[in-house]
Amino acid sequence: MFSSRSRQTNYHQTNRSYYGIILLLAELGRSSHLPPITLVIIILNVLIYFDIFPLFGLSSDLQSVCVSTHTVLDQGDYMRILLAPFFHGDDMHLYYNMASFLYKGQQLETLFGSQYFALLLAILTLLSSLMLVLLGQLASSLLDNPEYLFTCAVGFSAVIFALKVITTHYTPAYGSNTFLGFIPISAKYIVWVELVVIQLITPNVSFLGHLAGILVGLFTITCGYYSSAYQMDTKGVTVAGGYGRGGANNQLWGSHGLYVDENKNVYIADFANNRIIEWKHGSKIGQVVAGGNGGGNRADQLNGPSYVIVDEEREIESTFVKVGVKE
Repeated sequence: MFSSRSRQTNYHQTNRSYYGIILLLAELGRSSHLPPITLVIIILNVLIYFDIFPLFGLSSDLQSVCVSTHTVLDQGDYMRILLAPFFHGDDMHLYYNMASFLYKGQQLETLFGSQYFALLLAILTLLSSLMLVLLGQLASSLLDNPEYLFTCAVGFSAVIFALKVITTHYTPAYGSNTFLGFIPISAKYIVWVELVVIQLITPNVSFLGHLAGILVGLFTITCGYYSSAYQMDTKGVTVAGGYGRGGANNQLWGSHGLYVDENKNVYIADFANNRIIEWKHGSKIGQVVAGGNGGGNRADQLNGPSYVIVDEEREIESTFVKVGVKE
């Protein structure tokens, strides 16, 4: 998020070049998988950057759409809560945000499904802006500095920080990572390191906005997401999973696709574990029938399978690859 902490600042887009747009198009061109909601959000942000809002009587002047404690609580301009995340200070601001969002959208939209992901984005967008307003009020009171009331921010990065927290939580493949390519740091802490480092490198970004995104992400994951692949209703019977997240044969992690054959055996695309796992009817434990050897492109690997179909010849089709069922 770009921010301005001055009450008098004329807050316009700082650079109307299109180099960042070209980089973003190249990033999209290299992507083999573009989930629909992720793509729609990227296109929407790009169109807004090209000033489509004046066509609808809404100003694209960033000072008129940025969100702050003052503009929301004192001026009552509640539309800024929804508008601010979709405006960017310049083309590189847009590029960095959308490139980061593309990666996280590929992970989470595939994991949760497009409908749930769209709802998640709507919630994160609303809560991130509201959290920024709240943090501005708290910072002003605790630090006795009224300037925090006027910290006015735009950009999608608060939502992206929230998505990063959620991606780290639900995708075990990213449970460990490195910072700057060589400093080993658990992925769940990298978001906090990035919060500080980005602020040091780029002082005009909104620290409160990024912090708001992290807090909203943490709040969201406390709501939980069922790892059981199939439940009939609140009085139903769990037929797969139900033993917490993990990679054991009685566990699932980020399960998405589901197929039930004529014998009531359940096949699950266990996305985060890069495998297809089968639960025989009535069994308490599953067996891996495809993948399960880490993510990759080898013949014995799958890479984030999102659906599964088993045909009459006992061949599994998943992520556009057909493999025989392990007996």
